[in-house]
Amino acid sequence: MEGISIIKWGNRYIDSYSYGAEVVIDKKETKFASPMMPVGAKIKTWNSIGNYSKNRISPLLPLLAANQYYEIGLYLEEAEQNHLQATIEFYDKFNNKIGMEYFENLKLVFKYPEEAASYKISLINQRHDVIVFYFLLIMNSSFKEKYELLINKKIGILELASHKIDESNEKLEIVINYLLRETSVIPLSNDKENRLCLFVNRGEDDFLKFLMNVLKYMKNGTKEVFISQGQNFEFLSRPYQLLPNILSSLFPSHNILSNIQSQESGQNDREIRKYVYIAQQMQQRISDVSN
Repeated sequence: MEGISIIKWGNRYIDSYSYGAEVVIDKKETKFASPMMPVGAKIKTWNSIGNYSKNRISPLLPLLAANQYYEIGLYLEEAEQNHLQATIEFYDKFNNKIGMEYFENLKLVFKYPEEAASYKISLINQRHDVIVFYFLLIMNSSFKEKYELLINKKIGILELASHKIDESNEKLEIVINYLLRETSVIPLSNDKENRLCLFVNRGEDDFLKFLMNVLKYMKNGTKEVFISQGQNFEFLSRPYQLLPNILSSLFPSHNILSNIQSQESGQNDREIRKYVYIAQQMQQRISDVSN
């Protein structure tokens, strides 16, 4: 796996604790509640192999390379009453368990064993009221040298920004990905020094927050911005399709380039003007507060 994998709960119950459990799954998050379940019981397990011919289930976890270092994090809504543990188990080609590691604060850096043919990750109950689960994230540790990962769980936006993005960058590339599927595997490159990858987990309701997130990267020294479509971009709502037009109106002196095609129409023009006006008002408020 050369990149970043973002895995949701999954629309399946075979790998989840089900006795008296209440599970609500949607695109944004999954809510799980079974306060009476035993301590040490597995709430949810994600697998790297599946048996499609038997139960029509494909694996949610990506394949990993032997002897490579990876970082894993489970991202949930923080709640003092919830106490959870997580483990990763490794199996050889004969499905014999060859190792296991425990997460610390639901995060782990590990080396994938040379003998491993598959693995599984489990979220384990210690005590909980209601769990709000957002996603599980896996990335090659080498990318941490090039990229900084910022996660805003509440508005469903992940930012993966090159460490070298600063006010001295004249060019900026923005790649927009929509986390539509249960598993999203996004390839990354180590040779991009001015790339910002944005991962959107929600729709139109949070576009304005998404826009304000983008604006903070429009530094004074930036002269050229290229906006490109990432995975599943075509399924995002109209405001995301109009982002190049909105940025062109907000920054007329910048060269805004894009491979996103949007048709000219009166409705689009009105929507562009609406978001430009709101963004300008919000930027003015931020400026007034900081001064």
